[in-house]
Parts: sequence; C-alpha cells; structure tokens
Amino acid sequence: MHVDRNKILGCLVGAAAADAMGAATEVRTQQQIKDYFGGWVTTFQKPPADTFGRCNEAGMCTDDFIQAKY
Repeated sequence: MHVDRNKILGCLVGAAAADAMGAATEVRTQQQIKDYFGGWVTTFQKPPADTFGRCNEAGMCTDDFIQAKY
C-alpha cells in the first residue's frame, strides 16, 4: 500500500489551521461573529475572553486538535 505522507501532513496542517481560526469564534452564532469581528474571520485572531481558547495567542491550536492528533 502506498502512503502519501504529504497528503497526510496536509490534512493535519489544514485541521490545525481550522482549529486555530475557529478558536476565536467557537461560542458565537454567525451573526455574532459578523458583529464582533466586523465580518467573517479569514485570518488568525486572538480568541476573546469569553471563549474556551481565551489563553491562546492568535494561530495557536486548541486542545481539540491536540487530542485529535493522538
């Protein structure tokens, strides 16, 4: 069986990036995201104080990804 390690790595990087971007918005509705951030989130943002990732810096993965990779 052929394993393409680049594709596997790409999946993991994509999941980590999505988790880091979602950390800033995870407790908000679509309308709340638009109101709070002035539109859709398209870059890494520091998670606000009322989110689970509040201690993270912009671009950091949360425990969701850390648990998923194991």
